[in-house]
Amino acid sequence: MSAITGALTVSWAHRSRILQTAYLVTQGEANIGPEPGTSYTVRIYEETGTLRHTEAGLTGTSWTYPIASEIAESGLNRPNEKLSVRLETVRDGYTSWQAQQIDIPACRGYGMFYGGTYGE
Repeated sequence: MSAITGALTVSWAHRSRILQTAYLVTQGEANIGPEPGTSYTVRIYEETGTLRHTEAGLTGTSWTYPIASEIAESGLNRPNEKLSVRLETVRDGYTSWQAQQIDIPACRGYGMFYGGTYGE
């Protein structure tokens, strides 16, 4: 089992529908583009699926969610037991048709402080 024990860093690679026409680009390839005017929006959903944080206007290829921010925004006075991270691309006011989403079901919250396998 993997667990996040501090800040969460989300990273991605730039893509360009104009430049990547020669072949099907795989998920793990390096940056292609981006198109001019491209930015990214990261949305963080907490353990019950409620949106807790939105970070918009990102132009790089990574963003870090400090654990202090997560605790403050969780409404629980602790980190969430699990998180869902959704990444969208925005260009010229249009949001990507398909967002990337990853669910992180790893033990956090009180389990983070007592050890990832407490009670198992």
